[in-house]
Amino acid sequence: REEDSVAAEAAAAAAALVTSSAYYSTSAPKAELLIKMKDMQEQSVEPESEEELEEENDTELANKKVMHLYSAH
Repeated sequence: REEDSVAAEAAAAAAALVTSSAYYSTSAPKAELLIKMKDMQEQSVEPESEEELEEENDTELANKKVMHLYSAH
């Protein structure tokens, strides 16, 4: 029936709006976090020793894990 079709379209449109607003409300904080992380990496000084290089690699690995967790949601 035409009424069922219209109702289904309205429900789909409402679901799309809810999904997109939820997407944008979580995407903005993610983008801010990414920008902050990138800025922090750019501000970090060049490592002078192997120990500092190792710490930097640990930080990069931690950042990748955080990014993976965010992208999974």
